[in-house]
Amino acid sequence: ESRQASSAPKTEPSLTKRKLIVKDTTRCLKKIDSLEKASKKELAQVIYDLKAKYLLKDLIDALPISMSTYQYWQNRFEHPDEDEEELKAVIKGLFN
Repeated sequence: ESRQASSAPKTEPSLTKRKLIVKDTTRCLKKIDSLEKASKKELAQVIYDLKAKYLLKDLIDALPISMSTYQYWQNRFEHPDEDEEELKAVIKGLFN
């Protein structure tokens, strides 16, 4: 007996859930006037922080960022560039 793979249609998060996600995102991005002005890095950080509260798929669907861009920044957050960290340490040393 063969099974057919069901391709479920992409569903958008409910309007209420979308509003809650946008509200929480705006709260996290206090300094930014609108989501469109937020950088992809800032949006990725908010998603990273909110994914314990919402499904990742719902966050990606509700915010102006693609899954691949989020994954790029998530990798950068979890594995910072060694040269970048060294540069930050040197700069901090100059001002101490």
